[in-house]
Amino acid sequence: MTYLLTNYFWAYVAGYSIACSLILILALIEMKRLIGDGALSAPLFFSGQLRAAGVSVRILAQIVDVMIAIFLAWFLDGVLLAILEKLGVLSVSMNKWIEFNFWWLFIASIIPIHFLHSTIATALYGRTLGKLLLRVEVQSLDGRLLRHQMAVGRYVLYLLFISSAGYGFIDLALNKQKQGFHDRICKTRVVYTGVPNPGVMFSILFIFFFFLTGMLHSKCGC
Repeated sequence: MTYLLTNYFWAYVAGYSIACSLILILALIEMKRLIGDGALSAPLFFSGQLRAAGVSVRILAQIVDVMIAIFLAWFLDGVLLAILEKLGVLSVSMNKWIEFNFWWLFIASIIPIHFLHSTIATALYGRTLGKLLLRVEVQSLDGRLLRHQMAVGRYVLYLLFISSAGYGFIDLALNKQKQGFHDRICKTRVVYTGVPNPGVMFSILFIFFFFLTGMLHSKCGC
């Protein structure tokens, strides 16, 4: 069993390293194009229009937002369980049920946190914390911020986008305007507001690696 877990761990490390290398290469190519276009100041213009953000940069921004949701879910779940335990609400059987289903409950709590962060931040500021770090912004096609209803609808469509077995990202990468189908339906776009820092991109993947490694270790003890 230990042998299988060890092999699984190293397969994870190899797969993650390959995926990160591809993301970084694509992101650096995108940065080179921006520099080559002479678009080094914010806002970035390309052919008279704001330059559309590439798929690699959008993936990195989403990684940051997911990490934020995971951290908050972990903290809030711990606080809630501590309060319930202190109040004596939890029975022995309920404690066992929570312990057995902890990971499912944890994942279920990530989604609403990610939803609230994505929709509220996008509607109010045009960007989440991840997009702020990567210097990109969500806009309607006329350059305005999204209404709350549109931000919610775009998020629901985005869930379909990421659950399309990779098709959504391929579609986004091949689209000339860099619009996923959720962008095209909602008539939105993600544009650069500045040139992303390569050091920030590398740091995101580096932190995410150790974060996932810690979660994997706590889950299966490998």
